[in-house]
Amino acid sequence: MFNRLKSKLVRNLYLRFDNSLNRRWYNSPFGEKPLAPKSEYLNLAAKASSKSYPEIDSFEDELGFSIDKDWLDELALHTQVVVKSSELCYQHGR
Repeated sequence: MFNRLKSKLVRNLYLRFDNSLNRRWYNSPFGEKPLAPKSEYLNLAAKASSKSYPEIDSFEDELGFSIDKDWLDELALHTQVVVKSSELCYQHGR
């Protein structure tokens, strides 16, 4: 009985600590506002979309199947295009 009570107490303390430490992520996991204006996201998407990846094109040719580029670019705009210091690349989705 004492061990069960002790376990419950430790778990409750852990959860309180975790909640207070990560409160901002629980309430707004994606942030509370965009990090840039819409035009910047569109520019980032256009830049990423304009890159060519001959290795992946070749692989798709070998398979005889490719994902529609316009569809993938539109999906990436909503799910992969973010403001960050490194280059955007969502070609792993192909």
